[in-house]
Amino acid sequence: MKIVCTLFSIFLALCVSAQEFSLTGPEYMQEQQYERAEQWFAAALHQSPDEPALRVGWADACLALGKKEEALAIYRQLQSSNPKAYAALVGMGKVALQKNNRVEMAEWFDRARRTDKMNPAIYVAIAEGCLQLAVKDSAAARNYLEQGLNMAPRDAGLHRLSALLSMSGKKYGEAINGLQRALFFDPNSALVYRELGALQTLTGAYPDAARSLEKSLALKGNQVIAWRYLGDLSYTTGDYAKAESAYQTFFERGGEKSGNLIERYAILLFLNKKYEVASQWLENLPEGKKEEWNTMRIKGYIALEKGETNHGIGFMERFFTLSDPRKRIVSDYTCYARLLSKKGADSLAQVQYEKALSLEPTRQDLLAETAAFASGINRHGWAGDLYRRLALTGKEQITHWFLAGKEYFMEGDQWRQRLASITDGDKTKRNPSDTAGMRSKAQAFYWKADSAFEQVNRLNDHYAGGYLLRGRVQSILDPDGKKAMARDAYQKALSILESDSAKNKKGILECYRYLGSWNWLQYEQLFRTNKAEASASRNKVIEIYSRIRELEPTDPQANQVLKSLSGGKP
Repeated sequence: MKIVCTLFSIFLALCVSAQEFSLTGPEYMQEQQYERAEQWFAAALHQSPDEPALRVGWADACLALGKKEEALAIYRQLQSSNPKAYAALVGMGKVALQKNNRVEMAEWFDRARRTDKMNPAIYVAIAEGCLQLAVKDSAAARNYLEQGLNMAPRDAGLHRLSALLSMSGKKYGEAINGLQRALFFDPNSALVYRELGALQTLTGAYPDAARSLEKSLALKGNQVIAWRYLGDLSYTTGDYAKAESAYQTFFERGGEKSGNLIERYAILLFLNKKYEVASQWLENLPEGKKEEWNTMRIKGYIALEKGETNHGIGFMERFFTLSDPRKRIVSDYTCYARLLSKKGADSLAQVQYEKALSLEPTRQDLLAETAAFASGINRHGWAGDLYRRLALTGKEQITHWFLAGKEYFMEGDQWRQRLASITDGDKTKRNPSDTAGMRSKAQAFYWKADSAFEQVNRLNDHYAGGYLLRGRVQSILDPDGKKAMARDAYQKALSILESDSAKNKKGILECYRYLGSWNWLQYEQLFRTNKAEASASRNKVIEIYSRIRELEPTDPQANQVLKSLSGGKP
């Protein structure tokens, strides 16, 4: 789906280099860069050691990093200096939750609430503590949010957290409504627009997601996670260049390089044909993830594009060993097939193409690729069947019926050549059943070819190629010309080709040669039984071969026939 948005200008304006990019402690917290937040608050406290907000931020950063005891010590120090400091009381409740002490958690949260029951910021702080750390308590969050909203129904922060609670329960419609209510009360919240954009991406509302993320970045340019969300959106909608740029900005600004995100970024680089860089990013994966099945898949795809056939085969073999068959996709089998084909292992490649077709038997590009492969390894009958399937299910019917006919014709020729190699050899070594079987197979494929070319003629009565090929097929199926089907096909082809004799000389000569031979046979058969008709056939032969000589003055067959007929029956 194409998304109409104006994010390109934002890319140009906001892509700040890693060296220039920096945030405040609270901003680092909002961007989930907790180590940088801890460092920022610690440095700031050297300048303002008695500032309570800095100590709360420092403790919150420590707790987000899992440093429960360090955080608890800071919260206690704050609470001892100011027993009614709700941030310290909430903080100790959060520590208790992370230690799975729900009773103590409830006591600290309730003490915080009682310091100022009418302050919505307290309910927001408690709900955040219940929802945004490693150990969560949705029931407690819901309880305090309900209390807060009953007291302050117009508070944007409470509506935002209620939406995040709904999202954690996968109630996405309810969550979107909650975020939109939060924006109604605080229309300039870059954070809420960012979260709304992520949720809209998740639910498939891609144009809305693009607008929300655009608004978020316009309100606050120095974000980090918004670029991750924009990358997710662009990746999902197939805008791989924009996705790559967004993820690159996310990484440059210190965004977490998780194994899954590195893997996705490598896939994007692969899709954007940056194969060497993609390989380098895969080397940044954690050790355990380097050997996972999906990593083997990407490495196999990249190796195919880089021409590293042996490595690619090794990666794909490892992928198929490790992967769940239910998670395999068509491109897994086609990648392996292409690698095997490059190695010359055509029979093994054929197996992979057949597996790919079993997953998506009507997929047009897959049928076309497999048909071309089949033709290339002289499996013309299989190729014909695949082109026939394309003709029956796709749009380019004339082309695919024509290709099907050509493949069937070549398969018939192969069987006819095998038959000839036997019948021309030692007669004592012939097996009658073998020759009969080969003759039957050849005939069957020629009839399939004839049927395919008939479809070409039906779909386009003015395409000479269809009639020309059908004439060739019928000349083999009816070598004595008794049914005159080859004659009719060649005559139709000739009537079309003669509109541009200079351009179509080769095809015209083929038509004349068959029609001349056919009329010669008629002349031979009628000479003793019907002199009048024999004479008409003789005149037709002379006319046709004279035309051949006009186009090719040195044509030996034409000269020989005309010479032999110059004085009558030879």
